[in-house]
Amino acid sequence: MKLTWLREQVDLSVQTLELLDSHLHTDPHLQEIYEEISENTVSNYFLPMGLAPNFLINDELLTVPMVIEESSVVAAASHAARFWTMNGGFHAEVTGTRKVGQIHFTWSGSEKGLRAAFNQIRAKLVQSVKPITGRMEQRGQRERTV
Repeated sequence: MKLTWLREQVDLSVQTLELLDSHLHTDPHLQEIYEEISENTVSNYFLPMGLAPNFLINDELLTVPMVIEESSVVAAASHAARFWTMNGGFHAEVTGTRKVGQIHFTWSGSEKGLRAAFNQIRAKLVQSVKPITGRMEQRGQRERTV
């Protein structure tokens, strides 16, 4: 369906559309996982996966997979990881999972006027971004005003 829409909106060759279609997973469950990663997925993009060894993270020696077409980046990461492993390694911790989004708009009035008007226009603003926030709300996120 998305490729049909894309074909109608953009002048892409049949060959390009077939290529996009050929990279979708044949297993609908796997493709659904890919589509949860990003919005408006029309295809999957494949790159070489390299391995960068020598990462000491939280006292565990790990090999990190890296998806990139530039082999020197994998080599440099591995080299740097070896240096840091010999100097104590890396420490990581999750400090939170909340993501913050912002809406920017112009206002020609005073800050006091905006604060007064905001409660009146808040519902309209929230409704206007529903096409963007719908999937987040399905996953349990809710809007918050600071």
